[in-house]
Amino acid sequence: MLGADNGNPIPTITTTTTTTTMSTTTFQRVHRTPKVKQACDCCHARKIKCDGTCPCSHCAVAELQCTYLTVPKKKGPKGPSKRTPRAILKMQMEQQRNGIPPAVSPAQHIPPRSSSSISSPPSSGRTSNEYGVSFEPSPLLTTALVEQFAKSFFKHKYPLTPILHKGDFYAHTLPHFRTCPSKYALVASLCAAARTQVNHDQQADPSLSLGATPLTTAYFINEVRRARAMHDYVETPTLEDAQASFFIFAGLFDCDKHNSAWFHLREAITLMEALRLHEEATYVGMPAREALFSRRTFWLLFITERAYALQRHRPLSLNATIELPTATTVEDDPDAEIISGFLDLLALFRNFNSDFVSTWNSSSHSPLFSSSSASISAAQLAELQDTLAQSAPPEGSQRTEIQKADLSITRLWLSTMTWQLCVAKGLLSSSPTTPPSLSFRYPITLSASLAAVAAPLTPSAFDANGPGILEKIFDIGCSLADVLLLHPPRAEAM
Repeated sequence: MLGADNGNPIPTITTTTTTTTMSTTTFQRVHRTPKVKQACDCCHARKIKCDGTCPCSHCAVAELQCTYLTVPKKKGPKGPSKRTPRAILKMQMEQQRNGIPPAVSPAQHIPPRSSSSISSPPSSGRTSNEYGVSFEPSPLLTTALVEQFAKSFFKHKYPLTPILHKGDFYAHTLPHFRTCPSKYALVASLCAAARTQVNHDQQADPSLSLGATPLTTAYFINEVRRARAMHDYVETPTLEDAQASFFIFAGLFDCDKHNSAWFHLREAITLMEALRLHEEATYVGMPAREALFSRRTFWLLFITERAYALQRHRPLSLNATIELPTATTVEDDPDAEIISGFLDLLALFRNFNSDFVSTWNSSSHSPLFSSSSASISAAQLAELQDTLAQSAPPEGSQRTEIQKADLSITRLWLSTMTWQLCVAKGLLSSSPTTPPSLSFRYPITLSASLAAVAAPLTPSAFDANGPGILEKIFDIGCSLADVLLLHPPRAEAM
């Protein structure tokens, strides 16, 4: 029965109500939907909520293969990408190349600068190119470091490559290179060219330290490229740009990267020709100092292209089209003592024209070609050998030791190259009436001369000439080895 005499509620009803309330609370706690850490691939693609099971309910209903193969991306802000400025620059350059003008000029977005910001010193060294992308010099390429490299360059490399005015470099280039991309490129390229020499200087003087971070030739070349991205050096080249390309060539040559080296040598020649420095009319009215170092740059490229063409069988593009540089063009020229050696080296390579180089390159592809197909006769080659033999610098001549090493060994190397061409053309003879330069035993004479000129030279003179001079000595030694193999010395002569 449900009733009672006192009218109070039946206890069982109260108990049932309490039990029902607790059961509901427990049900809500147990069946709360768990947080899903990763949606399955199908739900992620369909942009619907996933229950995180495998297979999930949506995939089961749709009869899809439920997978969790996609790697979830990191949530939250990821910060600016280091490639963003480079990507923007590349995109804008491609738009300009395709003729798509920018919608709004970058200058229209720049607010007026206050007078205090204009007068503040450019301590950060930031500059911007035409696309608004800023350039920051490397914190590793400090003024103190550049001074160390420049000191090594002007001491050891400059007698062979006298194309920079030392006073102008220290007065105008070095103080401003961190705020001017073109000067920064020149400085970095000079460091690349002097990097091998600095290694020798450090071995001789351990107190010269570059710090804990090794700065390689590749590092300096990358800095040149980074700085060059800030200005169009191809369309509006300067003499500094041509010199920088040459220094890059020198650095790459020392690293045995000859395809890249050849590319930048040709780039230097192209930039020089874009400036019309291969035309004598360009020098009319040019300031004396600028004309002097422009001429030196042209003739240095003339020498280098011929030497590299003989070493690596490359074609020629430069001809002797302007007047030679002189030591008396500028009154304050401090290079009078080294310009004579530079002109001596130039005189050696002027004997090797495009006909010789073309014949030389052809002989490398077909060593046994007939003499009738050649454009140089035996008499011309014999005359060339006589000219090289008579071009030895006189005893006691005022040349630096570095120049003496370069001149003496280069002259003997050129004679060896000429003799090897005679071999390829079949012009050698063992007849007693044959000129010595056309005999089979001529490399023996050249090797003896090499030993005589190299004996008094110090190792630092060879170091300053770089690996190129070692290649020349090696070529002379190989020719000697070939002769001794075919004509071994007699026992009584040993």
